Amino acid sequence: MAVVSIRSVMRVSRGIVSLSNGMNALAEGRKKVEAPRYTGTETEVARLLQAFRAFRESVDRVTRLRRTTEAAARTIRSTFRSMNEGIALFDPRGQPISMNRRVIALLGWSGLARKLPLRSFVMPLPEIDLAPLPAENDPGLLADRYVLRHRTDAGRVTEVSISRQPDGGIVLLARDITEIDRQETEAAKIQRLDAIMRMTHQVSHEVGNMIGTDAEGGAGLGLAVAYGFVRQNPSRSPQPPPESEACPRPSRHSCARRLLESQPAPQVHPWLRR
Repeated sequence: MAVVSIRSVMRVSRGIVSLSNGMNALAEGRKKVEAPRYTGTETEVARLLQAFRAFRESVDRVTRLRRTTEAAARTIRSTFRSMNEGIALFDPRGQPISMNRRVIALLGWSGLARKLPLRSFVMPLPEIDLAPLPAENDPGLLADRYVLRHRTDAGRVTEVSISRQPDGGIVLLARDITEIDRQETEAAKIQRLDAIMRMTHQVSHEVGNMIGTDAEGGAGLGLAVAYGFVRQNPSRSPQPPPESEACPRPSRHSCARRLLESQPAPQVHPWLRR
């Protein structure tokens, strides 16, 4: 009986030593740590072995998640640094958290600007009102997204957007829109020219209608008199216009109107009155 007890104690001891070695290996970050083998019937050691396997699986999951997170973080950092648009992050007190090189270049700063608070960082933009922005002891009143365009003396146009996040932090975005601004200016010029051309065409059309109406009115009256639909009043004889009112050559249409006005009042045929 004593021999059986000694063997049982030895098995339990070897099992505990194997579990301890496995736990130390997992703690050191070793890969592919094998679970210790135990063939005894002792319940406590069997439960410890099950707990070790569950812990090893958890460590493997955490390791995979950490690798995935590190890869994603590297991708985000690389994209953050090389993106064409500038971005800067500030905490609720306006202190800088992180920013890329692009936003520093667009605002005309050097690399030392990474440590500047928000109000100092936007000093190169005179269009920005500093009062709504947060400071050390002032949370600021910025609530909605604030967008503006800054034009430099060199002709570069930068669009700057400042917005507050749900946690109170501030996100500043900047991008170069010089080409977009130039295209918008040209499009506005084209629209103005198109409106002027349409108005000119309408005016010329109306003037042409007025000229055509005057000419057609005189010709139509002559045809009506010739065919007998309109009769001249015999009590009035045609009176030629005086020489002093003779129309000069350039004003032919006003001359036609005056000739028509000098004609006697026509009498409309009864058939036309019906």
